[in-house]
Amino acid sequence: MSGEILVLLSGAIRLPDSRFVDALASHFTDGVGVVGCRPVPINKVDTKGGYIGHLMWNLHDRTLEAQIQNGLRMQAGEAFAISRQAAEYVPLNVINDDAYLVLRAQLKGHKFVYARETTILNRTPENLPDVLLQRARIIRGHRQLKEMIGISPSVLDTLVFKRPLIVAKVLVQETQNQLKAGKLRVTWFFDLVVLELTAHLLSRI
Repeated sequence: MSGEILVLLSGAIRLPDSRFVDALASHFTDGVGVVGCRPVPINKVDTKGGYIGHLMWNLHDRTLEAQIQNGLRMQAGEAFAISRQAAEYVPLNVINDDAYLVLRAQLKGHKFVYARETTILNRTPENLPDVLLQRARIIRGHRQLKEMIGISPSVLDTLVFKRPLIVAKVLVQETQNQLKAGKLRVTWFFDLVVLELTAHLLSRI
């Protein structure tokens, strides 16, 4: 790695403007090793797949804020920047390479900054079977990290067993926000819950 900051991007994202990298880099002050941003789906919300994609990333955003409030280890998604000092070799068998890098950086004492005002545009799968397989793979990757480095990301699928009150608060906040905006689709919201439970089962096969 030749530069001081490495920016990692998912293949399904679109940069919002030419200032994106500079916006992330501006947060690298003393002790900061990783800077994450907020993914915003470009899918339409009037389809089940699009609604669920938006809901997943809204919950991701609220989970990150809950992690900050509760002093939990952070996680990134879709795009993040990592300093040369915080980055390291990722074993070839790692499923979630982004989570591996971010967690290892924090274990080494580097700080994580959530640059929520810096957004990245992404497109989520519209086909629910594709979402299911994607979620099962990610959950399997979280379990792998627990086995490899002793910890897994503090995301909803792990917090539900460790800190259920945090999960309940995140879900209530999102529900209230959608009710206020008149965007709540109860059936589709419940479909995501069922999808997550199914993904947990599938991840163990």
